Amino acid sequence: MDAAAELGPGSAVDAVRAELRLAFTSPYVAPLVVAGNAGLVIACWQWLPVGLQDWLFHFHGALAFPMVLATWMLADVPATNVLGNDPERALDVLGDPAALRRLLYAKSVALWLLVCPGCAIVALVVGAATGDWQAAGLIAIWVLLVPAGTLGFSTWLVIDLPYRPRTLAWRWQHRRRGRRTTLRWLTLILAPYGVVPLIEALVLIPAVAVWIATGGEPCTAPLSDDQFLVIVVVSGIVAAAAFLLGHRTAARIAVRRRDDLRAYLADPDRG
Repeated sequence: MDAAAELGPGSAVDAVRAELRLAFTSPYVAPLVVAGNAGLVIACWQWLPVGLQDWLFHFHGALAFPMVLATWMLADVPATNVLGNDPERALDVLGDPAALRRLLYAKSVALWLLVCPGCAIVALVVGAATGDWQAAGLIAIWVLLVPAGTLGFSTWLVIDLPYRPRTLAWRWQHRRRGRRTTLRWLTLILAPYGVVPLIEALVLIPAVAVWIATGGEPCTAPLSDDQFLVIVVVSGIVAAAAFLLGHRTAARIAVRRRDDLRAYLADPDRG
């Protein structure tokens, strides 16, 4: 079955299933990257000095760990290089805006399924360890809702500048001939670690503004459960809107740049 058929009208569930099958087919890019980012977060959380942790993570404390974990697990190649990682199927749908949107949505939902439910379970495990079930439950809901708001906008980065997955050996062999390509690749694999947390912070701004407008103190620490509930509800609504808007705009960008994207994605020697 080709991409156009899999992503036809009314086949959203089939599209997500196709993405999950792709994720768990060799070379297992999405699961390996997600697991690698999880390991990186755990290592930094455990062993980095507190000062570096404060600089690296914008949430702190035991119950904040699932929030940081979800953010970082989504801040990488599967979330951003959506066309470059799947050039054949991307080429099939670039001429069909509806199918392209469905492909982008399916990729994001599949990645969400790989990351967010597991992080919500981590939040509940931490809640069991700390005894703070109410806060843990709110954080589990936050993890299920808010990081999803970054997925649409994070695709913009590499829809404008896609790259093909290549082995490190290939990139080393071509380091002299393609210095600009190597520099672009390095920039694009590192940029999501800054871009995705920034998008998440922007998603949170309306929630914090509503909380302050209803009497919250911006410097209060820690937040009460009622205060955090306000932030979770408002940021969840904003995240849902951002998910839809981000993907729709990403599809428009891809359609507008379809000629350049076709030329790039159709060339197997591009890095």
